[in-house]
Amino acid sequence: RMFAANNSVPIPSPRLGMYASGTAFMRNGAEFRGIGINHWGVFVNEVTSLGVAGDYVTDLTAIKNTHGFPFVRMSFGMFSRASWFTNWYSNQATFFAKLDLVVAQCEALGLGIIAVICWSIRGFTEAVFDITGAFAAPKDLAQRHTAAAQLFEQFVTSIVSRYANSPAIWVWEIANEGASQVGVEYFSTWKVDGTGVDGGATPIPINWGTRPSGGAYQAVDKMTFEGWTQFSKNITALIRANDPHQRLIQSGNALGNSFAVGAQTTNSLAADTVAQWNGISSTNGVPWIAYRDKEYPSICMHIYPQSLANSRFFNGAEKTGPEIIALCRGWADQVGKPFMLSEWGATKWGDPVDETSVDAAAELANFNAELAAAVASANVSAVWNYAGDLAGGSAWMLWALNDSRRTYQLTAIAAQNAAYRSAGYQ
Repeated sequence: RMFAANNSVPIPSPRLGMYASGTAFMRNGAEFRGIGINHWGVFVNEVTSLGVAGDYVTDLTAIKNTHGFPFVRMSFGMFSRASWFTNWYSNQATFFAKLDLVVAQCEALGLGIIAVICWSIRGFTEAVFDITGAFAAPKDLAQRHTAAAQLFEQFVTSIVSRYANSPAIWVWEIANEGASQVGVEYFSTWKVDGTGVDGGATPIPINWGTRPSGGAYQAVDKMTFEGWTQFSKNITALIRANDPHQRLIQSGNALGNSFAVGAQTTNSLAADTVAQWNGISSTNGVPWIAYRDKEYPSICMHIYPQSLANSRFFNGAEKTGPEIIALCRGWADQVGKPFMLSEWGATKWGDPVDETSVDAAAELANFNAELAAAVASANVSAVWNYAGDLAGGSAWMLWALNDSRRTYQLTAIAAQNAAYRSAGYQ
């Protein structure tokens, strides 16, 4: 606390970061609206030497000063089993020295950070085998006595306590698309080894591969919905205990599987109905995405251009990406929480994440539609992805937003951020 000149009246210290108030996001005591950008690997590339050393300075400076983005969403944790073991556990001095540089650069630029604490939950639990010699499954993170949970809490504490007083940190995100990664949305008996639904002929759309200790992952290795809720409670409380500024904590979840509600109870891969996601079935009358993230003060989602012909969202009443964005806002409003669209865009002809851009004209139309939806429904959002130059990455990961063919997207977003500022939101 600071004190006035007469040393008698305390002046509250400014609250750092972003926080939720009703259905709005707040900063510095006022509502904040703005469009940030993902550069998920800006720190990861530095610590793993996958990029050019020092690229973070160039990239972050361009993000803030050239393109006018108010914040960047990035990973503070690793992804694969090997990267967790090699770059964090075995080399923590270098890990934090590199992260210090990235955070300091954001501080110098006045650039906010959405800090994604863990990019891959299962990558972390697989690394537990290399650290302890014992197999750990995602379900173990929900039980605080396990080695996996204790190591994860050690990592979270080290990150949050180290940067708790940094003005650059705006939001703590638990994980990138965590619920989708760990099996929360699957039926209890489904194996995650690609053999099919409950041993049947229809394969589930994920195969976790081989356990680090050998053999295929089993149904029992998945994190249940109840486990996800407990994990969320535990980690949220841990962050609160280490962050005196009580910043916003988000799940970091994606839209998730199109069969998520029905699958948990009916052993079916059939696409859910809008009514099921409205909370009519299996979620106690609460919209599905709000029910899944009920331990968090906001609703967080990742939504890209959706096809109307793939029978996914929602079979018989398919929705475009912008329509789903609007639905998410309505679902968040129902539970009185703000909605952040922390990944959107990725519009590129041939990009598998963008299901509907078949040529340059469709790409432009999809981008404009997603931008309009983000402005109308999200208030705070983050476009994907400034630079995805991860060596060996798939084509969509290698398509950088700072490519000259995407300049029109940067220009449009800069204009919208300027409009937000003119309206007094930042």
